[in-house]
Amino acid sequence: MLRLSLFLTVCLVVALVQATGYKLQDDYTENFFDKFNFFTEADPTSGWVDYVDYQNASDCGLIQSTNPPKWGVDDTTVLSPGYLPGRPSIRLTSKNLYNHGLFILDLAHMPDSTCGVWPAFWTFSQTATWPVGGEVDIIEFVNTQRNNLMTLHTADGCSITGDPNLMSGTLSTSAICDVRMPFHLHTFLLESTLKDKKVSQGNGCTINATNAYSAGTGFNERHGGVYAMEWTSDFIQMWFFPDGYVPKTIKDGTPDPNVDFGKPLARFQGSCDIDKHFYDHAIIFDLTFCGSWAGETYKQDGCPMTSGQDSWPSCIAYVAENPSAYKNAYWEINSLKVYQVDPSSPPPSASAGSSATPAAYTSEVPLTTQSIALGVSTTSQATSVRARLPRSARAPALFPARQSFPAHSALRPLPARPRPLRQRANTTTVQTAGATATNAAVVFTGDGRAV
Repeated sequence: MLRLSLFLTVCLVVALVQATGYKLQDDYTENFFDKFNFFTEADPTSGWVDYVDYQNASDCGLIQSTNPPKWGVDDTTVLSPGYLPGRPSIRLTSKNLYNHGLFILDLAHMPDSTCGVWPAFWTFSQTATWPVGGEVDIIEFVNTQRNNLMTLHTADGCSITGDPNLMSGTLSTSAICDVRMPFHLHTFLLESTLKDKKVSQGNGCTINATNAYSAGTGFNERHGGVYAMEWTSDFIQMWFFPDGYVPKTIKDGTPDPNVDFGKPLARFQGSCDIDKHFYDHAIIFDLTFCGSWAGETYKQDGCPMTSGQDSWPSCIAYVAENPSAYKNAYWEINSLKVYQVDPSSPPPSASAGSSATPAAYTSEVPLTTQSIALGVSTTSQATSVRARLPRSARAPALFPARQSFPAHSALRPLPARPRPLRQRANTTTVQTAGATATNAAVVFTGDGRAV
């Protein structure tokens, strides 16, 4: 009887330790496009892009499938580099707003690592003027890069520790997350500068995935994977799981970072009041071209240059004249789910670690010396101040289906975009938390590295 009581007590303790208490709030998998607004205004990052509405996207083939959700860009029309606003694409903004949560994106495909592209999966406040209210970049890269960059952008007063013991990614910029410089004074940081950590402030705080299959072509070659972002009052952290190594709790629909997520790829925590700097966020997917990051680093990333032109104009020329290069510049979603803490469950711990040991995941792709050796990317990792502003006033831009656009004699500068002030709405907060776990056997950590 004593042994039975002891056994039941141990089981109860284990159950309480493992129970994170997340409950599904929103499942975007069904009727995906109905749950998003189509952004049709000028790109705040000065990209050479024409964001179109649902009707145009559907009629012109940019939406390739609704189940599963799959969408891309115009990959057939040859344009003049002088044509504005640019190559047709899609930017989606979720209708629902969030304060805290566990966001899990199962991706079959993201845009390839192609010269000129700047795709992103991110969140930012819809009730404040950027950077107030915060921005969280979960997936982001440009041009030929194959490693993901995760970044926070905030107003003044937020910094992180960048502790390598709490994450497997690498802090590649200043630990100060606030954007202090005006957009026209942005500074682009070369790879050598990043390595020396001689960085300036104003770029947000960026954590790099140190492998070559966390984004773009490398991600697609490994048949996709899952990204998870946990946002609590104490921290924001992210994981990446390649296909075949997705935690069991995610597959079972009961995701629990304390049980089998392992060490996160990125953990943003430090001298930062999360609830003050991050609120009322929408989920956003976009794909722009060139702009204030991909355009500036286009040459540095080894992309073809136009004779007599600098990096940014060369980028625009390439995107305009080579539509077929973007046949693989598309998103394909297996599922997107948002979980919130279940009020009936015990609140999760804010600890950075867990004694739980997940079972080894069985990979559909055998581990080889070559695949494991992909752990370090040699891709240039320049970063920049990237001002994503709230919507400005511009009429929706429509484009003809599959036909040439009028040529213009010279490149015209993009117009300046005003920053309209938005009133902050009442916010709600949900206490969540998460922890990491130590992996046994040969498994992938939260950044997709084999250990």
